[in-house]
Amino acid sequence: MDNMDDRDWVLMHIDGQSQLLVAALNTSISGIIITDHLQEDDPIIYCNKAFEEMTGYSQAEVLGKNCRFLQREDREQISRFKIQEAIAEGRNCHIEIANYRKDGTVFFNELYLGPVRNNLGVITHYIGVQNDISPRRLKEASIQLELSNLKKLQQQKDEFTSVAGHELKTPITSLNATLQLMNQVIISEPGASERLIRLSKNAERYTGVESERRLGSTKHHL
Repeated sequence: MDNMDDRDWVLMHIDGQSQLLVAALNTSISGIIITDHLQEDDPIIYCNKAFEEMTGYSQAEVLGKNCRFLQREDREQISRFKIQEAIAEGRNCHIEIANYRKDGTVFFNELYLGPVRNNLGVITHYIGVQNDISPRRLKEASIQLELSNLKKLQQQKDEFTSVAGHELKTPITSLNATLQLMNQVIISEPGASERLIRLSKNAERYTGVESERRLGSTKHHL
């Protein structure tokens, strides 16, 4: 082939490779964006179909914008500052951040951000790979709420057990005190002391049995 044929073949080959790359990116289930780091404010120069579906924005609506528009007015998130630090230091970044779709609904985005360098080591682009983790975050929040409710229930149960145990013991304690007083008064009567001792022991046994019975019933109802 002459020089013209060689150049045409190279251009066709590059164009074919580009189409193949775009097709591969569009089959990804993760949202993918590419920003131009050589331009001011790192504008988006590419997004795939998964990104469009995730955010509700078309490619035409996001090209030329900085990714921060996805946070709208929610600009004080710690994750935003982590992204800024990573870009300033030219390193990879993995964070979770709250983003907003075109319709205004919030979703939680797991973002992997990495720099692309040319053969001189200069960062020319950043690639962001994004996944909607809202279902996972909602499940985690549900688990935390359930654990909190279980903790409160256990505290209420412990408080009830303490109060119930005290209320059960109080009448028997009074009965024992009365028996001791009676023992002092009628100690001279034959056999009276032995009968009072039996009553006292029965009262003590009743305290334990009744406490277990009522607390067991409480557990059953709980």
